[in-house]
Amino acid sequence: MKKTILSFVMLSALFFISCTEETASNTVEVSGEKTEIKEDIVKTSSTDEQGNTLEMTFNNTKNIVTIEFEGITQELSSERPASGIWYTNDEYELSGKGDAIELKKGEEVVFKSTTPL
Repeated sequence: MKKTILSFVMLSALFFISCTEETASNTVEVSGEKTEIKEDIVKTSSTDEQGNTLEMTFNNTKNIVTIEFEGITQELSSERPASGIWYTNDEYELSGKGDAIELKKGEEVVFKSTTPL
């Protein structure tokens, strides 16, 4: 019985101690100094069966991707996919999961990586 009471007291003390500690916040204090914000950028490329290459530069800070394909450069904004990636603009749609990438211009698939979707 004493072990049970002692265990309960120790667990209660740990609970109260952990709840009263301050948590770190991500607030930035402006004090007139210039603050540099580093962006999370990832560059990658994919190749289709015809040997065409799609270059992609993901800016995860701004939730955009810049694509380069057949001499065309486009910037697409992130959408909310169930899983994988999904970026769009007025002309193009980039989607995929893992190494499987598909680029559409309107309804036409203009690029599909060699890995099946």
